[in-house]
Amino acid sequence: MFTPKSTVHQTLSRARFKMLTPSNAPKRPPKTFFYRQIFNANPAIMLVIDPEDGRIIEGNQAACQYYGYDAQTLARMYIHQINTLTLQEVKEEMYLAYTLQKNLFNFKHRLSTGEIREVEVYSGPIQVRGKPLLYSIIHDITPLKMAEIALRESERKYLQVIEHVDASICVVQDEKFVFGNHIFFEWLGITPNPFSPLSIQT
Repeated sequence: MFTPKSTVHQTLSRARFKMLTPSNAPKRPPKTFFYRQIFNANPAIMLVIDPEDGRIIEGNQAACQYYGYDAQTLARMYIHQINTLTLQEVKEEMYLAYTLQKNLFNFKHRLSTGEIREVEVYSGPIQVRGKPLLYSIIHDITPLKMAEIALRESERKYLQVIEHVDASICVVQDEKFVFGNHIFFEWLGITPNPFSPLSIQT
């Protein structure tokens, strides 16, 4: 049977239109899927907290690994069980975060092993199905704090050695005496003022 070319063309056009119809195209995953992936797969430690009572709504995989709890256990805990501050202090800090008065905090957090770690927390409010929550990202800064303590201790020992040296010693920076031992200041005949470095021209 002979089919006119115009009829064949119309049939092919309808087929192509049907193939390109949005209802036949692969459906994109909902945005919540992407947000869930970003939350769960992110290497940063993340917690979602109820600001009313401090209950941990959820922690991502990185949080579970860091604190040493499985997801179900973490979701039954309260943030004051992790934060070493008192319950009242934790409530005050959560209020500051939720009202956007403050978004960067330094806390001590307790792991499941009992170990205390120094952490820096970025926290702010979010809305989930109309419910106000806090979204927190936690960074472990314990190595940095330990390095600062070691540096201060090193400086303390260095100053002790200099003070006991039987000689006049000073440190000059930008043409100012920023440090001198007691013999140096006795030689100058002045009383040292740590808040007012002396100029070399003085």
